[in-house]
Amino acid sequence: MRGARGVPGLNNVQVLHFPESGKPDPIVPKPLIAEVSERVDCKGQVVVELNEAEAEQAIARLVAKGVEAIAICFLWSFKAPAHERRVKQMVERLAPGVFVCCSADLIPRWGEYERTVATVLNAYLGPVMSRYLDRLESRAQAAGLRYPLQVMQCGGGVIPAAESARRAFLTLDSGPVAGVLASQYLGGIIGAKHIIATDMGGTSFDVGLVWDGEPIASYQSVVHQYEYFVPRIDIRSVGSGGGSIIWIDEVSATMRVGPISAGAKPGPACYGRGGVQPTVTDADLVLGYIDPGYFLGGRLRLDLEKAR
Repeated sequence: MRGARGVPGLNNVQVLHFPESGKPDPIVPKPLIAEVSERVDCKGQVVVELNEAEAEQAIARLVAKGVEAIAICFLWSFKAPAHERRVKQMVERLAPGVFVCCSADLIPRWGEYERTVATVLNAYLGPVMSRYLDRLESRAQAAGLRYPLQVMQCGGGVIPAAESARRAFLTLDSGPVAGVLASQYLGGIIGAKHIIATDMGGTSFDVGLVWDGEPIASYQSVVHQYEYFVPRIDIRSVGSGGGSIIWIDEVSATMRVGPISAGAKPGPACYGRGGVQPTVTDADLVLGYIDPGYFLGGRLRLDLEKAR
């Protein structure tokens, strides 16, 4: 679709900490955005037929630049997806090693920017997920796994690994979602209808709600100020996990926590693995919230002096 190169650079996400915030870079660099002549109106009627010669040239240019995935998103394609699907067929024929996905197959709903972002995220994740899940499934079968590998989705439930690779963006935040579903199940056993489910890891603190026995759902999400459509169980995250680094903001002269994390390696200073920046875990240890001799059931002893 012509006239759409600027769409990936738009967003309407609420801005926090305005004096120090900045607009994120377009989710796709403009040199890697190709346009083709075609147009469908809001009723699904074809106004301009797809120019297949232009589409072939666009595919060739992108492949020549070394792309490993192509996301296809045309205006009003969810009303009439034939043009998108035809270009997908062309990509599969001309560049069989390139991952390709259509917005109309992933998020068939109104909202050009959010639909584009969802499709691009899927294209980013697809090749990586495909390789990872192929290796994982092969190793699992070699180890004697008798059942097909299933992957958790952000909307709840699981799907086969191959389908999950094709719809990779549906795995975003699926880990915390599993925790919400487990909390719902446990709530049913103990008679709790309203539950706050939390998941704290090394980089983030994630929260989901179960209200009146059902998880709260959402149809939009945000990744690094990129807003996109996805049917999912609602998870709210802040960049404040156990490995989140505590630092002083020079602009506001205030102490901040995260979103940068020390990760697993080197990890918090108290791990004794070379980390030197203070983290939430170090602070918890100094404050006495963590027993240095019984971290991970005593399998990892923490160094209180290094935390200080």
